[in-house]
Amino acid sequence: MASPLRVGFLGLGEVGSGFSRGLLANGMPKIYAFDVRSDDPVDGKLIRQRAEEIGVVLTKDREELARSVDVIIATTTSAVAVDTARGIIPFLTKDKLYADFNSASPNAIKEIDRLIHPTGARFVDGAIMAAISLRGHKAPIIACGKGADELKDLLSAYGMQITLVEGEPGTASALKMLRSVYAKGLEAVLLEAMVAAHHYGVDDLVFASICEFMDRDPFAELGNMLLTTNAIHSLRRAQEMDGVLETLREGHIDEVMTKATRTKLQWSSDLGLREHFGGQIPKDYRQVLEAIASK
Repeated sequence: MASPLRVGFLGLGEVGSGFSRGLLANGMPKIYAFDVRSDDPVDGKLIRQRAEEIGVVLTKDREELARSVDVIIATTTSAVAVDTARGIIPFLTKDKLYADFNSASPNAIKEIDRLIHPTGARFVDGAIMAAISLRGHKAPIIACGKGADELKDLLSAYGMQITLVEGEPGTASALKMLRSVYAKGLEAVLLEAMVAAHHYGVDDLVFASICEFMDRDPFAELGNMLLTTNAIHSLRRAQEMDGVLETLREGHIDEVMTKATRTKLQWSSDLGLREHFGGQIPKDYRQVLEAIASK
């Protein structure tokens, strides 16, 4: 009979605790964690309470964590992802699997892969593609690297949703980073719009209008429409943003995202895409991207 899978998390913040809660609820017998902040006078109490509530075993150090588990998943932060890997390296052996689930840059992931390789441990570049607060441990994960197949087989039995992508470590991270240009940008644009809407006393109306716009069509159609019509109408849209900027300035409202939108639309117009397509809206967004790359 095979031994039960033993999983440990480096970091017990929102991601580590969210995954732990879901894995334990789906039959994983035990989960370990090490968090450097567990002795912190401010954060330590919260981490210890969180571990007790979920049922996670906190280890006293990284060595104890590595000895106790088969799979180590780093869920610290992107800023310390490389340092997190360096801290566990002395205790990694060829029978261990090390996965980085931080939102680190492709270069940082490649550096971690180089650091892990001499230990013989299998490495996984894992990119979490949805909010843990909404999806918990079932948030979709894109993974690549020497240990990705194994990680998927081990954790899918407990409900985790891991999709493999081809490529060296850094590929999954690049996919997430580039998607974040849109996802985090959308968050920032929405925040700016709603702060302005609240100032003018129309927040409910504006929010409902945005929801109607976003919900009306499948995003594949909406996204294609925005990119293809941008090729023809970017100058008009850039000029229309001048009125939006004036509205925000009259209300003394921060305008950083609106100003950036105006700049990006002007950039698109200056490429001459309207002339390139003869004033006709192309059918597919890929045509627009190819035209931009050619210029």
